[in-house]
Amino acid sequence: MTSRARSAFTLIELLTVIGIIALLAGMGFGVVSVVRKQAKVVQCTNNLENLGRGIKMFQMDSSNNSFPGHLWELFQPGSVLAGESWNKVVHCPFDRVQDRWMGRPPTPPSTWGDLRYLYDVPPPDPNTGAQAKGSSYLYEISSHPLDPGALSYFYPTVAPIWSPAAPANPTWMQGKLNFLLNNPVKYRRSAFPIVRDFHHTDWTSLSSNTLVKKVYNLSWDLGVFWSIPEWENGYQP
Repeated sequence: MTSRARSAFTLIELLTVIGIIALLAGMGFGVVSVVRKQAKVVQCTNNLENLGRGIKMFQMDSSNNSFPGHLWELFQPGSVLAGESWNKVVHCPFDRVQDRWMGRPPTPPSTWGDLRYLYDVPPPDPNTGAQAKGSSYLYEISSHPLDPGALSYFYPTVAPIWSPAAPANPTWMQGKLNFLLNNPVKYRRSAFPIVRDFHHTDWTSLSSNTLVKKVYNLSWDLGVFWSIPEWENGYQP
């Protein structure tokens, strides 16, 4: 007597196949997630490099090799980034809301204070009156006045030492330059942040993982590098 061929899967076989498909799908979703995250990092890198390129051209055109007072100056007519989209170049793809709070809670347990004034907002369009969104990037060499309390960011353990003498109303740009010049051994220009991006990490508090490199930066030498959040308090080469 000949045996009749099976025409259906058993329950165990069906569950095994479903399990294998689910496992492969999960692996595929994980790979896609990693690829998407890396693509965002690449896009953010391009943004910072474009800002560095704009700053370099600005310095070449200036009489004293100075930095621009605001990032939006790089997008003005005649500037190197004039043809670029402000909202694209200064928007970190990890910044979901562009609220300019660095992705941190604006109230306690945050202890960093309100630094939103260092997130540039360009003047309204003179022709349409349209207002662009603010930058995702903290511009630490701006021409904004350096509040006395902010000196602790540069000199966390000792009193500020200005050399030459402190200006009457120092700017953030002057404060950063003074800090660099007074710490030539401890800090290298290639790892000295002037533009900082805190949006690559979901911040819940400021007390966790402060020694982990999770902030993306543009350096004084206009290169891109990672650093710890409280950079001045714990420099990592």
